[in-house]
Amino acid sequence: MVPAPNDQRWRVSAFTRVSWRDGTIEITSSTSNITLLASDARILDLVHFFARPKYIVEVVDAWAHLPRSEVIACIDELIDARVLVTETSVEPTHWDPTALAYHQLSRSGSPVADGEESACTHVPGSGPPLIPLGPPAPPRNRDFADVLIHRRSTRAWPKCAIERSTFSTLLSMSAANRSDPFLLDDGSTSRPYPSGGAVYSLELYPVIDTDAIDSVDAGVYRYRPDHHALELLAAGAAASKPFLTSAAEAVGTGRPPVVLVISSRIASQSQAYHQIAYSLVLKEVGALFQTLYLVCEFLGLSACALGGGSPDGALAELRGEQIFDNPVVGEFALGPRGSGPARQIDGGRI
Repeated sequence: MVPAPNDQRWRVSAFTRVSWRDGTIEITSSTSNITLLASDARILDLVHFFARPKYIVEVVDAWAHLPRSEVIACIDELIDARVLVTETSVEPTHWDPTALAYHQLSRSGSPVADGEESACTHVPGSGPPLIPLGPPAPPRNRDFADVLIHRRSTRAWPKCAIERSTFSTLLSMSAANRSDPFLLDDGSTSRPYPSGGAVYSLELYPVIDTDAIDSVDAGVYRYRPDHHALELLAAGAAASKPFLTSAAEAVGTGRPPVVLVISSRIASQSQAYHQIAYSLVLKEVGALFQTLYLVCEFLGLSACALGGGSPDGALAELRGEQIFDNPVVGEFALGPRGSGPARQIDGGRI
């Protein structure tokens, strides 16, 4: 370790994080891969001395009650871990400190060792009878390149219902479990979109408005990909209204007729992939979003992925669970497509 120069002032990095684990203080910076461990709480006082830029000698003199060499060595370690940076140091201010911390953590992990078992996937217990979605709509021919070219986000929906067979096709082509023996030879799950380790922690909760889908009542449902069916969680427009109203605020237009609220049984992903689990969940959400977009375009439906839009804790309350057991990780609005030009986001396509 090269001793820090005394001719410049040092300050605490904006990306410094302090946490406690098993009685030990952990200090790190999101811009470094070094974590300092300490059991003496005085380390926090030392770090706080640099809350405003100071010369090292100022701090050493203030800590004259401790051996000078020990204080300097501790400061050098803080600098080496980028907990302390120079007054003029240029930091990546385009990153939010929390986001960068998550990014660093998700990129540094390693998957579970061979032979280690993952947590079992949640199997819904006894509940209301399942509502079969019925057969998908008759197959149609459309060039895949044409679907890709015309994929877009739209957030305007005419006042007409989606045919039940069309909605069945959407979920079947996007999220249903597949049992093709040519795809699976080990009994694992497979769906149209990829998932890290084929864990498939995502669950879809269709929130449906009144008269949004033919022969499907308003309410909040759980999609059961193993049966290609819906399981009713809460019936009626009053149950769906909070979700649809929040989605309307997210898209900035009228209330969408259907919102797919996407959650993750993250414990199963975490058991298998530890600290990179959440990163894999978000990537899986992205893959599901694109799959939903392409199938909606193929079926002639309007679709828009949302940056948010679920009332905090509302879905967990309906399920009778804690909010972090099965957290919401995405929302996707959809509905019929009008005959006129669809309103597009921010004046363009995304």
